[in-house]
Amino acid sequence: MLPLKYSILVAALAFGLAYWLNYRHQLLGQQSAQHLEHMRLVARQMAVAENYSLSALRRPRIAVGLGACVDNVISANDFWSIFDSKKLAEQAPKEGFDNYPEHLRSMAEFRQMFGFFFKQGAAAERYLDNQAVFSDIIARLKSASNSVARRFSLGGNAPTMANRLAGDGADVLLGATLTPEYRAALHRRVILTGMDESVDYHVSVEYEVGDEWSGVRAPRANRFIFHRDQGNSRLTSLPDFRSSLTAFRPDVLVIGGLQLMDGIPYANSSEPEALLSNLGGFLSEQTQPLIHFEMASFADADMLKLVIRHVLSNADSVGLNEQELPNLVSVLETGKPIVLSAAYPRVATMLDLMRRLYAALRDLPGGRHVSRIHLHTLGFQAILTRSNSRWVNSRSAAARAALVAHRFTCSVPDVDVDRAKLLMDDSFAISEMPGAFRRTFNASEPVSCWTEPVAPGADGRSQSSETLTLCVAPGLVCTRVRQTGGAGDNISAAGLSPQVDPTGE
Repeated sequence: MLPLKYSILVAALAFGLAYWLNYRHQLLGQQSAQHLEHMRLVARQMAVAENYSLSALRRPRIAVGLGACVDNVISANDFWSIFDSKKLAEQAPKEGFDNYPEHLRSMAEFRQMFGFFFKQGAAAERYLDNQAVFSDIIARLKSASNSVARRFSLGGNAPTMANRLAGDGADVLLGATLTPEYRAALHRRVILTGMDESVDYHVSVEYEVGDEWSGVRAPRANRFIFHRDQGNSRLTSLPDFRSSLTAFRPDVLVIGGLQLMDGIPYANSSEPEALLSNLGGFLSEQTQPLIHFEMASFADADMLKLVIRHVLSNADSVGLNEQELPNLVSVLETGKPIVLSAAYPRVATMLDLMRRLYAALRDLPGGRHVSRIHLHTLGFQAILTRSNSRWVNSRSAAARAALVAHRFTCSVPDVDVDRAKLLMDDSFAISEMPGAFRRTFNASEPVSCWTEPVAPGADGRSQSSETLTLCVAPGLVCTRVRQTGGAGDNISAAGLSPQVDPTGE
């Protein structure tokens, strides 16, 4: 039996521990309640900012091309469970991927490149230059046991954006070719330009933040897409799309899916130039509609240069993510691509890159100059527009893009605050320049917008008569991700919808 003084000491320690644990539990409960109330306020005010109205008496008319596919979506761990990973690891190239290949030739190569991007939590897309391997993968996925969760669904930049735009109230012309089975997956307001009995398959290998594979944890949710696309990479949908466009009379023309040309070993080296020159000619003929280009992952600098020359020089708007923006700016400024960029970039860094992109595209030869840039990242949405342009409702567009990002990745009809978190700090600098103004995050008015003068162009001439409007909306990041493939297209289309006013001149 313990002496009395020790018994008193033990009792006091036990009481103190119980008191501290109870206090800690109450404190955590209060902090949790405060956090949820804060998130509810942000979500409510974002929903208020999302509302917009257009002055037109008719629906916006938006034409979207090019191409379509069938996506086979599967989790990374389920995907690799149907292969002999140990054998593939032994077959992997010993030199690694310092040379950043533009296409894949074997499953062993794919496994190594997947690991390269998985470790960074970065999205990627590659062509698989091996028909036998690709056919074997599709056969394995189709015959996999029910314990392997996967789904086949309509995919591709154009159909995904078309369905979102139609759901937001637009009449849409889709420049793509689909089988009758997948035609049924389109929204009723989408007009399809072509039908066929076959379609290209793409595979989207997805993972969530914290997923572990081969001893590595993913720092964020993302996906790696690979394909062996034959039709879309040759823009086979363009002729029917072109012939249908005049009668449709769109307010906006959207072009995407050109990354499917990246890394393709064309038999004729001049074919990509000819294809994109033809597309550029088609775009230059469009005098009335605004033209939006949806960027994607490009590894081949020469291919991206062709896209810049023939497509971006004819565009009014561009949509892209935190990996694609630095890559595009680097190719424009240095001629060289960037392998990887930060998965969680700072707002100031991205805003400066958007300004540099605007300046570089403004200096391109061509009949048009970009007047809108939409950057979508995990932590925030940023939209830059020229103030005297035809684009409207930038605040609503940024809010809507941020809300759709949460709804889509969480697969919920509205924001679920129990599955949401904010990555943005309490304030952010609007530039990395010394002395740059800092904007404070306000939960009651979460979308921050301001105007600023346009910087001088490459020729040194002042552009002080022009101003830019910039809006930044916080991302309500989904903490229990259900899907990532197609997120960028849904987000970009959601940001585009509020900005299209059919009466704009």
